[in-house]
Amino acid sequence: MPISYPRRRVAGMTGALALGLFSLAGPLGQPADAQMGPPQPIDAKGLRVVSHHDLGQAPGRTSDVWLLGDTAFTGYRCPDENTVGSSVIDVTDPAAPRVLFQTPVDPYWFANDVKAISMDTAAFTGDLLVEPLDGPCGVPDDALLPPATTRFWDVSDPSSPQLLSELVTGDGVHNSYVFNRGENTYVILAAPGADTAENDTDTRQYEDRDLDADLVVVDVTDPRTPEIIGRFNAHDVYPEAALMSTFQHDTWVNQAGTLVYGAYWDLGMVLIDISDPSQPKALGKVGYADRAAGNTHAIVPLVGEQDVVITDEVFDNTNARFEVLDPAAIAGEKAAAAGGHLDPLMTLPGLALEGDLVWVGRGCDADPQYNISQPDPYLNDATGKIAVILRGDCSFAGKIRQAQENGAIGAVIVNNNAGGPAPMGGGPRNDTTIPGWGISLADGNAITTTLEAGTPVRGKVQIVPDAFGFTRFADVSDPAMPRMLASEYTIPQTRQVPAPAGTWSVHNPWVDGDRVYLSHYSAGVRVLDVSDPGAPSEIQYAVLGVPQADGSVRRNSIWGVITDADGYIYASDISNGFWVLAEAEPPMQDTPTPIPPTAVPPTAVPPTALPPTVDPTEDLGRVCPQIIGRVPQAAIQAAIANPAAVAGYNQPHDPAKPLGPNNPLRTWLSLRSLASPYHPLFNGLLFKAGCP
Repeated sequence: MPISYPRRRVAGMTGALALGLFSLAGPLGQPADAQMGPPQPIDAKGLRVVSHHDLGQAPGRTSDVWLLGDTAFTGYRCPDENTVGSSVIDVTDPAAPRVLFQTPVDPYWFANDVKAISMDTAAFTGDLLVEPLDGPCGVPDDALLPPATTRFWDVSDPSSPQLLSELVTGDGVHNSYVFNRGENTYVILAAPGADTAENDTDTRQYEDRDLDADLVVVDVTDPRTPEIIGRFNAHDVYPEAALMSTFQHDTWVNQAGTLVYGAYWDLGMVLIDISDPSQPKALGKVGYADRAAGNTHAIVPLVGEQDVVITDEVFDNTNARFEVLDPAAIAGEKAAAAGGHLDPLMTLPGLALEGDLVWVGRGCDADPQYNISQPDPYLNDATGKIAVILRGDCSFAGKIRQAQENGAIGAVIVNNNAGGPAPMGGGPRNDTTIPGWGISLADGNAITTTLEAGTPVRGKVQIVPDAFGFTRFADVSDPAMPRMLASEYTIPQTRQVPAPAGTWSVHNPWVDGDRVYLSHYSAGVRVLDVSDPGAPSEIQYAVLGVPQADGSVRRNSIWGVITDADGYIYASDISNGFWVLAEAEPPMQDTPTPIPPTAVPPTAVPPTALPPTVDPTEDLGRVCPQIIGRVPQAAIQAAIANPAAVAGYNQPHDPAKPLGPNNPLRTWLSLRSLASPYHPLFNGLLFKAGCP
């Protein structure tokens, strides 16, 4: 049997006996801005805001979004005292979403991702919500950290979810996918921290309960007793994975329920056969020829499943280039790592810094967090030079700040472990104005040995423009030999250096017909026409924000996006909660002209096709001329005969506002998008307030 996608809720299903009801964890009810109308977009093309709800959630705490019938679900991010849990939202009226329930907040773990599905198995009939917990974050040093779990909820009655079970998942799960196949229901869990090849060096109180795989197949045919039945690790198949940052980040499954599209970060896309869910097998993979680090974040198949859309999550569009200029014996370009610590170079001519190097030792500042009461004395005078510092025992930011205190103009930090430069997390402190970057232990040894021999060393570091994470496409018609297409989608900020303040990477994709909807952090919701995956084009976008009391606008940071069959777009916003969008209506005609009777050939509509009392130009609305010849006459006649079955009929142009001269009724039969061909599912008929 074919897989059923977890998208639309089946009405009339009944829930099974549950383990217990959790109390509500946050304020419920109408949107906070319902009385004044939703905030208008900061910038938009072809999209409008239908409604907004802050979910009672603190700014910065909303994560992914999913939809099942008339119920939306959002997760929550690293918790604090102002955080509420995952939200269950009634969107029966998209103009007035209502929060029905919020799950309990775990003190250390959080729900990056939520998925829901309607299922009908021998053990359970109803709607299931999968809420995997990820993390940890905010853990006190003396805390006994409990293992993460994945929660399974019966949401058949979304106003009263029942917790069915919790599956221990050790280090946590970042993403999941739930699907029906035949008489069974399965969940794929993506657990980046659980791959033993990368995780066994960590000290965890619950290592014996870890998933021990970054892709796990769980049988939830009976969601009261979920059972892990299959595991897959890319490190077991691809030796090159040991040289990369490799883990399963997000996961998706094909329509037949037999193929996983695995987003494996720097390894790229891995296609995994789950025809036997207990024995996942690698079929093929594809990475990137143009750079070593791909950061493959999410993959979703396009209609027909011959091609996929791939989003890369990269938060820095610059690279560091470090060169030793002399002496000649060690001169040349050296591998470097920087991240935000290189930002001070943005203010320098040529985005570069050149100077003599000096070895100073460990170079820690005083930091109670690391039990360091006094700053390390420098081994040599660093005034006006680039300090060479050994990694370890305190923060990168602390080492760079201490270099500045000692008069250095820059700080190069030598890895204390074999291999490449250490990734330098975090960023400079507010009072730090010199750049810092990392190099490998081998390159550091060559520099310090030369310096200790009395030979001066001179170096240069500079910023090399690269790209924030953007959208790619791949041909997967042969899963054993997938290949990247030359096409891509970027935004203006993707390669802008220096970039404006904000987060300019792409995040999650959603596919609806020939359209791809992208959650693009600070760039908002972006919509692409992918009827030709080799030449995608942007057709719509909306950048959103919520006005603040001080007159500023808190800009969106869109995490997830999903659409429904009526053309509404639901977006989760890390900063602002939950948005409902729709296509902007075409401009109104002052005097719409009904379609002439002769425009429809007499043979196309038999006289008996319409009830005798029906007049399409009067009582039951009018037909936009633009759809004649593009939409089957039978579909038009069915809509005229039963207009109440067509979305939008006789509703105000903007449901959130009172009816009036500037907000007329929708009485014109049109297409959801006149720019795309008619399709009963993906671009169906819709009543609008006018025709172009």
